[in-house]
Amino acid sequence: MNSRIGQPADIGGAAVFLAVDEARYITGQMLYIDGGIIANQISWEDLS
Repeated sequence: MNSRIGQPADIGGAAVFLAVDEARYITGQMLYIDGGIIANQISWEDLS
C-alpha cells in the first residue's frame, strides 16, 4: 500500500492502457487506482 496521495500521472497510465486496442477485451470492470488503500478494508467474511 502506498502512503502518499495519488497524482494524475498515477491514473494516466491506466487510462492510456484502457484506450489501446490490447485492452479491448476488458469490459464492465471497476478499476480501482488507489495505491492499495481498499486492499485491507473488505474481506469475504465481512460480506457474509
